[in-house]
Amino acid sequence: EVGAVTELSQAEMDLWDGPVHYNSIQHVLDPSSATTPLRLVTNSSLADPKTGISLNSILAKGPCILNDMFEILIRFRMYDKGLISDVSKAYYMLLTGELEQHVRRVVWRYGKTGTQWRVFVFLTVGMGDRPAACLMEIAVKMTVLIFGHIDLVAGRRLNRDRFVDDISTGGTQAEVLRFKGVEDGVTMVCDGTMTQIMSKTHLLLKAVAISGEQDGDKLKKLGSSVLGLGFSTQRDTMRVEFKVNTSAKKRGAPTGPSWDRDNIDKLEDSNLSMRAAMGVTNSQYSPLGLASPITIKLKVAMRNMYRKKLTWDEQLPPDMEKHLKFLIRLLVEAGSFEFARCVRPADAVGRCTMVVYFDGSDDAFSAVVYMRWRLRGGGYFAMLLTAKSKVSSMWGTSTPRVEMDGAVLAMRLAYRVVRALNEEDIPEFVWFIGDSETVLAAREKESGFFGEFFGNRIGETHDFQAELQKITKVGDNGDGKWWHVRSADNAADRSSRLDSIPSELGIGSEWQRGPDYLTLDREEWPLDRNFAERKNKVQIPKEEIVKKYRGLSDSCGHINLHDLVDHRG
Repeated sequence: EVGAVTELSQAEMDLWDGPVHYNSIQHVLDPSSATTPLRLVTNSSLADPKTGISLNSILAKGPCILNDMFEILIRFRMYDKGLISDVSKAYYMLLTGELEQHVRRVVWRYGKTGTQWRVFVFLTVGMGDRPAACLMEIAVKMTVLIFGHIDLVAGRRLNRDRFVDDISTGGTQAEVLRFKGVEDGVTMVCDGTMTQIMSKTHLLLKAVAISGEQDGDKLKKLGSSVLGLGFSTQRDTMRVEFKVNTSAKKRGAPTGPSWDRDNIDKLEDSNLSMRAAMGVTNSQYSPLGLASPITIKLKVAMRNMYRKKLTWDEQLPPDMEKHLKFLIRLLVEAGSFEFARCVRPADAVGRCTMVVYFDGSDDAFSAVVYMRWRLRGGGYFAMLLTAKSKVSSMWGTSTPRVEMDGAVLAMRLAYRVVRALNEEDIPEFVWFIGDSETVLAAREKESGFFGEFFGNRIGETHDFQAELQKITKVGDNGDGKWWHVRSADNAADRSSRLDSIPSELGIGSEWQRGPDYLTLDREEWPLDRNFAERKNKVQIPKEEIVKKYRGLSDSCGHINLHDLVDHRG
């Protein structure tokens, strides 16, 4: 029906004197899909039994030119209004030549056993073809290059805010209405500028949904999600879902049902292994890190299993199995949590500022990014944009080292966020805040004292900050300084410790809105830079100092940072 395959006659096969290759084809059922409950899948990696060569083995994959999913989601949360769409049967719109047809032959007989096999060829690119993603990108980029003049803004959005065939973008109210246009009440196809651009090369948008519209069939047609995260246009919220399945897998698919509230009581009778724990940990999808206070608990549990040198399939020790079952129950009972799609309030004035926190503990280190806006009626509004947590190393670590890793993570995350933003959304200032006086004071020393671990990481934060300052200002009025805050006032503390529960992560929580002081004027924040005044309390382990300076250390094996601090400002 879509013109992707055609039957090949015996005469056509006799006339063809070029290369021939057959791929396997099978059907895949997906009752949950509103648009493709039945999908035919071919295997272009199927090797010829005589030569051992497959089609994919001789095709060039092409460069990776896909847009970054994380960056798309960051921009999606910055738009006043969100817009999602999907290119209908995207790969089937990319036609191939005669040679490509004969090296992708398939046989089919419509389930009628005993009848003659019929030979078909693919006329279009297939999802399993090695260069498929690259070809799709080229097709869209060429379409926008030639026809983007129809709407320059829409063209830029189609280029930047699309992952293969999924479009997750937005803009002002006027922009998204222009992108969408008028919707056909029956087919749900729209005639806006995005559709006009794409249709020039027969790339069709199956539907377009924007923030504020009622949830319904149209949203279901688009999967009710944005790059794997649940999405409600009606509430303009996104959703992280916790999915847990500990059954064995066969060909990558679980052989048993997932745990839910109806069967969770049977969990106590099951035996869990490290393989099951890995499956639970890796199945939690939170690309923006908003679930990191919960997912970090799973990752730390996995690290502790590695420390025990357990094998993959042996039953966990009783204490570890009990803890894993507790975490599974926590996830199942929570089910999911929501967060606002847009971090910008409707009455925001001017450019935002970005507040980046970092922290580290013996178990993990983390970084958290909040966007802060001045409100038209006075005061400020803040919202969590993204976060990231990592497990601390099993070897050669210490609290100062983990805190230093947190600082590096914060700088990397901040730089990545700023690079992802559209020019009009780049923050006016970026603040870096942490509760480790050791790390903050160590960054003030320009050179000389530190060993490899501290020295390399301090250097990386300065290198990234130099690049960041080419884009925006860091610190108060661009002075580049980082600030100290008490642990109780550090927003990154939650994602580096192990005592959070899912109910503390939802809309309206402190995790999402940030510390209360972010709504106050900057002068009222509980920050300080009095490192030099507290030099007798700010200490660093002797092993982080270059050997020739270790004689300065006291009998406790630490060195005060009085001589390591730049006192010039």
